[in-house]
Amino acid sequence: MTTWHLITHLRPGRDLKLSTADRPLDHKELKKVPGVTVPDSAARYRTRVASELFGLGSDAYDNLTELLKQLRKPKLGERLNPTSLAETLRAALPPLATAEITQLADGWDNLEKLRTAVDQTRSAAVRLAAFVRTGWTPWARTVVRHRADALTAATTELDRTTKDRRAAETALTTARGEADKLDKDISRARTHRGDLGTELRELLDSQAFQDAVSAASRVEGLREQLDALTGQLVGVEDRHAVAAEDMVEVAESEANAASAAEQAEADVVRASERVQAAGRPAGLHQSAARHLPARDVPALRADLLVRRERFTRLQRLRAEFDRAESNAARSADLLADRESDLNEATEQRELARDGVETAVDTLRRQPQEWNASVVLAQADERTVESWCDLVAELTAVDPAGAPAEQRGISPAAAVARHVEGVRDTLRSRRAALVHEHGALVAEHEQVTAELAGVLDQTERPPTPPGSWRRRDRPEPDSRLGAPFWRCVQPVDELSMDKVDLLEATLAAAGVLDAWLSADGELITLEGGEQADTVVRAGGSRVDVSLTQILEPTPVGGVTQTAIHAVLTSIGWHDSRPDGDAAGTWLAADGTWRCAALSGRAEVARPASYLGATARESARQREVDRLRTRLAALEQSTSAIEARIGELDDDLRRLAEESGRLPGERVVTDAVTTMRERERQAADSERKAVSARNTHRASESARDTAWADFSAYAGEHAFPLADLALHDVALRDYHQAVDEMARRKELLDLRTATLTRARTDLAGAQRRLAGVDAELHDLRARKRKAEVRLRTAEEALTSDVHAQLNRRAELDRLVEQVDRELEELGKRLAGALVTVTRAEETLDRHEERRQSAERRRDAALSVWWEVYDAGLAQPLGLEEPERRSVESARESTRAARRELPDPGDEDRAWRLCYSKLEALRQDMLPDRDARVQEPEQDGAIQRPVRCRGVSTRELMLRSAA
Repeated sequence: MTTWHLITHLRPGRDLKLSTADRPLDHKELKKVPGVTVPDSAARYRTRVASELFGLGSDAYDNLTELLKQLRKPKLGERLNPTSLAETLRAALPPLATAEITQLADGWDNLEKLRTAVDQTRSAAVRLAAFVRTGWTPWARTVVRHRADALTAATTELDRTTKDRRAAETALTTARGEADKLDKDISRARTHRGDLGTELRELLDSQAFQDAVSAASRVEGLREQLDALTGQLVGVEDRHAVAAEDMVEVAESEANAASAAEQAEADVVRASERVQAAGRPAGLHQSAARHLPARDVPALRADLLVRRERFTRLQRLRAEFDRAESNAARSADLLADRESDLNEATEQRELARDGVETAVDTLRRQPQEWNASVVLAQADERTVESWCDLVAELTAVDPAGAPAEQRGISPAAAVARHVEGVRDTLRSRRAALVHEHGALVAEHEQVTAELAGVLDQTERPPTPPGSWRRRDRPEPDSRLGAPFWRCVQPVDELSMDKVDLLEATLAAAGVLDAWLSADGELITLEGGEQADTVVRAGGSRVDVSLTQILEPTPVGGVTQTAIHAVLTSIGWHDSRPDGDAAGTWLAADGTWRCAALSGRAEVARPASYLGATARESARQREVDRLRTRLAALEQSTSAIEARIGELDDDLRRLAEESGRLPGERVVTDAVTTMRERERQAADSERKAVSARNTHRASESARDTAWADFSAYAGEHAFPLADLALHDVALRDYHQAVDEMARRKELLDLRTATLTRARTDLAGAQRRLAGVDAELHDLRARKRKAEVRLRTAEEALTSDVHAQLNRRAELDRLVEQVDRELEELGKRLAGALVTVTRAEETLDRHEERRQSAERRRDAALSVWWEVYDAGLAQPLGLEEPERRSVESARESTRAARRELPDPGDEDRAWRLCYSKLEALRQDMLPDRDARVQEPEQDGAIQRPVRCRGVSTRELMLRSAA
């Protein structure tokens, strides 16, 4: 049967028909199908599959398939252990190249460094942006706003000086005119004041005016006396009305209190009768008969408390009897349950013993039947009998109580140990075969790699020396030289036997693999020779040299002249020359000499390096040898795999046989059940005995509790039944006593209220009588005062009234003129002050203007520093094209409009500086910076460089 491989992207059955007319397509027909590639060998097919399906090279694909075959072997998990797993992976995976691992590690290190650098850069950018947002920008806004406010204030002050001068000139002219007018008005007012004063003094000195004043004073005094008596009379009349109302209210209160006292007395009598009626059911009728006549409520409550305490004691005794009776009933029920459980446990124990006997008989037959049915794990008759003997031991009782498994008695375990011994034998044989197979696979891979290397290379250099370290020679294309065997080839007339002996002689003399540089000189590095064997072209020429048997072949940058010079410096003889000639020479019989070193070589293998023909023949010999070895290895591997497969089949059959092992679970479960039933029967018997004792004790406790209860009830005259009714009677008696106590307390309150009401009524009557006497006296005095006032008023004439009115008029006019003079004086003083201030303002105008202009210029200079220091542009403030006063005013108005109200500049700077220090510690921990203090107050603080990057540079970069 002929097989072939094909590669296609078409879908079989729909896009690609693999058969026509019930006949599959042959090799030639497949090649003609469009979109189908038919590789000419299995190796090319595997190469295409590895590249297109897995993206791997051929070697990597072979390693992958070998690894999958190793890991998919049957029962791999049963024999998997760290050692075998390591051997399997080592056999399936090729060794990693040290240079590739180093290069990969360096690449990861560089990638990690690059990632760290990127993270650091991002972190630095975030920190710098945070510093600009939270530290530098608030400080810059504060500085710019303060400078703008200062320049605005200075400009405003300069403008204000001119306005003040103009206002002072106007005020001076107005104030001087007003002062002159006020002087004239004051002079006229003073003249009028003198005239009025003269008239007033003349009026006061006249006798008629004095008599009029005396009569008016008499009338006024009598009127004031009458007004006082009238006020007193009104107050006494009010007091009389209040006293009368109080007496009426007190009389009504006294009548109400008397009625309430009578009602309270009737309530107390009814409460006493209720107590008398409730006393007999509660057993307290004798106490009620003793204490009710005197209405002694505390004594009634004391007797009730004693009765209640004795009844509580009786209730506790009754509760103890009820509990004892309930315990006796429960113990009787429990005793019946325990006796029923004992009978049931006895029946279950007998059934369990029968089940053990049946299970033992069944288990005795199972080992014999299993041994007769197996092949690989079959045991002898003696062993089977020993298994059967162990079945009886499963039912034996150990004195210590240990189960059969812990005592080592287990027929199933004995059979399992027998099967495990057979399995261990098979596994040992398989492990030996696997180890042998792994060695063959490793050798196969090594030989395959060697064959691939031989096929890829057209020639193979001699093996490097093993006893000393030679330098890494340059590649053939580097034109830095070549080994001697590349630079020469035998002449055509030289036979292969002589070529074989010549190559052996050159190798023995150390010339065959010696290095020949491009210029034929020694190869040096930093003034010293490199580790290598070198043949030089500077030796002396000999008459008979190697040019007779070798001819130059320029290669690797070595010229024909340099190669010819080397050949002419080495002698050639048919045999060892007489006298053992000095220098370097070789002979056709295999003898040679190199300075003081001499020897003879024999052929060990055909020539492999001298000439292209020899090198190709050596390559073909190596290929044939490796292919022969590969065929032998594959044959041995297949044979071992077949033997391993047979052992795997045996192990599977053994696993199937072990799966049919007779189980002892039936016997052990039956024995366990029997032991459990015996334990339950014994436990039920113990519980029944305990229940009988508990029931007898409960009956004794019940009888004792009834005797105590009946004795206490008879001693204190309590009923033996219906204790709840007696408890209700006690509560009714208690309520009746409480009701009587409340009624008695209310009676006492009503009696005390009646006494107070009668006392208040007598006091109100006395107060009303006193107010009546005082009212009569005041009315008589008022009538006398009215008569005297009427008589004095009739005595006053019209002339008296005219004199008094003129005096009042003159006083009013004098007061009015005085107020006018005072107002004119104040106005005059204000005008004079205005004149003085205006003159002072005019005198200081020039000095204030110059001072304001200097402050304006200083603020303007400080404002332009904002742009010079680079603070305004990051805040969105454009610098004016020309620096003038007007452009400065426009820029400050823009700054005041755009920027918020300023805060404390020193506080903003301290906050900015602290954040700057924190930023420097994070970004430049090995650098330092300080802040240069300004030479004049108010200047912008500038960071300067101390070491490394300065703080100002960080701030200016953050501003950008």
